[in-house]
Amino acid sequence: MEYPNGIKVFNISNPQNPTIVGSVNIGFNFYSAYVSGNYLFACSSPAFVIYNISNPSNLTYVSSYQSACHYAIVSNNLAYILDQIGNLDILDISNINSPSLIASLGIPNALSMVKSNNYLYVMTTSSGIKVVDVSNSNSPSLVSSFNTNGLAIYGFLNNNTLYLANFNIYGFSRKLYFYNNYIFSIDDQGGLYDIWWNKNLGHNESF
Repeated sequence: MEYPNGIKVFNISNPQNPTIVGSVNIGFNFYSAYVSGNYLFACSSPAFVIYNISNPSNLTYVSSYQSACHYAIVSNNLAYILDQIGNLDILDISNINSPSLIASLGIPNALSMVKSNNYLYVMTTSSGIKVVDVSNSNSPSLVSSFNTNGLAIYGFLNNNTLYLANFNIYGFSRKLYFYNNYIFSIDDQGGLYDIWWNKNLGHNESF
C-alpha cells in the first residue's frame, strides 16, 4: 500500500533488488490489504475494494462495498471488516462480483484483528482485546475482553499464543512479524526492532 493513493506490486525474487511490476492508482487512501488466492481485498476511506491479482503486472478491479474500511481479513467466502465508525461488518463474498452485508457488531475504536477457528481477536485503542464468536456468521457475539496496558494496535497468533503490539512497548509499535524464534516489531519512531523470543527462556532485543 502506498500513501496517499495506490497499490504497488513488487517482484522480490531477488531480495537485494526488488522491482515494481504493477500498480493501481485510484486517487484515495488505502489503509491495509489482505490477499487470498487470486484476489486482493483493500481497505480505503470510501470502500472495501476487491482486485484480481492473477496477473501481477495488471491488477484489475472486480467489485467494491461502500464502507469507511480500515482493516479486513478474509476466510471461507466471508470478509470481516473493521470500519472507522466502530463496527465489525461481515460480508458474504461467495459472489466475488457482488459482496453483501450479512451482519454487524459494534466494537468502538477497533484497529485490527486476527482470526482463529470460530473466534476473532480484535485489538482496540480504548479497551484492549475483544474476543468475538463468529461461529454463526449471521449473529456475531462478544464473548470476552482483556484490558491491556497501552493501546492494543496489532497482534498475531502462534501456537495458541497472542503476541500484541502496544503503543507503550518499544515506542509506538505497530506491526509484528514472527519468523522462527524472532519477532520483528515495526516502530513509528525507532524503525525496526528484532526481538528474540522463547516463551520458556524469556526474550532479548536488538535494535
